[in-house]
Amino acid sequence: MLLAIDTSSVSLSCALSEKDRLISEWTVVRKLTHSEQLLPPLDMMMKEAGVGRQDITAIAASCGPGSFTGLRIGLATVKMIAYIWKIPLIAVNTLEALAWNMAGSQAFICPMTDAQKGHVYTAIYGAFDHI
Repeated sequence: MLLAIDTSSVSLSCALSEKDRLISEWTVVRKLTHSEQLLPPLDMMMKEAGVGRQDITAIAASCGPGSFTGLRIGLATVKMIAYIWKIPLIAVNTLEALAWNMAGSQAFICPMTDAQKGHVYTAIYGAFDHI
């Protein structure tokens, strides 16, 4: 089972999935920092789903772009969990993950996230089949 965590923005998201099936997800948007709110929702989500640490076979985490502090907190946390649980850690590009929502669309995809102060993080991807 995969544990996925995203701390790249003001919202904090955690999810559990197995074989392309979403088991549980949790999104928190509070004024607390990710360091104050990451572990309690993660623990609660796993308990509510009836999932123990022995069920987790890998962790996926957003690696940016995004909030430097949020990413630093999230990556340090999942790195510690992966080390202690002896499971692989998979880095996921935030913009590329957003672009995958449009896979197969036969179009250019331009995901954007808020970079604060009137700026955005963005990239352009092509979702075209090669002939």
